[in-house]
Amino acid sequence: MMKKCIVCGKELPQIGSTDKCSDCCRKAVRELFKQYPDVEKAFHESIEEMKKPENRKKMVDDTCRFMTAIQNLQKQRK
Repeated sequence: MMKKCIVCGKELPQIGSTDKCSDCCRKAVRELFKQYPDVEKAFHESIEEMKKPENRKKMVDDTCRFMTAIQNLQKQRK
């Protein structure tokens, strides 16, 4: 049985664990940013901070560790 988006009713992919489709999530984020401009500003500032070279290496290392952990969990399930 396919899960459906709780907002629009669109079918959701089996692999996701969300209850909203990506379109509805984007719309919700846009509305949040419109309602709270300071949140949007902080979001954009954090993205710019992540783009700095010294933070990219840390982000790559963290992502690799995360993906390794996910792969190990998937291996345990099989």
